[in-house]
Amino acid sequence: MAKHDTILLKIFSMKLFTKILLIGVIVLTSSYSLTQEDIIIDAEQTMVWDRDNQQFIARGNAQATRGETIVRADEIIAYYQDGQAQEITSITAEHGVVITNGDQTYTGAFARYDLDAEELEIIGSPARVRTPDGTISAHERLVISDNRVDAYVDAKVDYQGSTLHAEHITMILDQNGDLKTMQAKRNVHIENKSNKVTGEHATFDSANQIVEVSGDAVFYQDGAEVFGSKIIFDLEKGIGTVMPGDDGRVRGIIIDQ
Repeated sequence: MAKHDTILLKIFSMKLFTKILLIGVIVLTSSYSLTQEDIIIDAEQTMVWDRDNQQFIARGNAQATRGETIVRADEIIAYYQDGQAQEITSITAEHGVVITNGDQTYTGAFARYDLDAEELEIIGSPARVRTPDGTISAHERLVISDNRVDAYVDAKVDYQGSTLHAEHITMILDQNGDLKTMQAKRNVHIENKSNKVTGEHATFDSANQIVEVSGDAVFYQDGAEVFGSKIIFDLEKGIGTVMPGDDGRVRGIIIDQ
């Protein structure tokens, strides 16, 4: 999971969208040359510089490009503050949002990057991030900040043949962008080809490769069901331990096939 989650945070650095060039609005002199910090925004229909509301608005198959990162949407708006330089404070993209960077793709109905809060929010039905290693999606929204990724409402993570479902999934990353821990809350389901675990809360410790599922935890395998207060999986050893419930016992149902 570490590589997957590193990808999520590296697409949008903290200095993303620090400078904007609007084709058709800002006239570039022949001596001007683009740098890695420049963003070019263009559109098929209209480009509007709204000074009263401090906005640059691109409509109709709009596109914002900065290096390898490309944002596409029906409408893209850059919000700025006046000063010696027009400082961009946030950017929004709406309707059919697709954000690409190499082999990673973000999709949703709406996206907002807040430079002050250093936070990217993708709203959609669903909001989704696809990478070669897996997919993260949420029915309501994805929120990505410096060391945290949150997926809200019917959240889902698909990774290397395993699927995690929950109402809310949180990923905490270290300073290098690698996954430290992951938490899932409410209606938790973890599945792969042969096993399924359900509960109300789950945590994943990346350093120790331990998964804990609690809250009416149930383990399903080959027709058998085991019930307990908590289920602990050691992913490296391939061992699962079911802890007793309130009555001090572990209960199982074995189906004779």
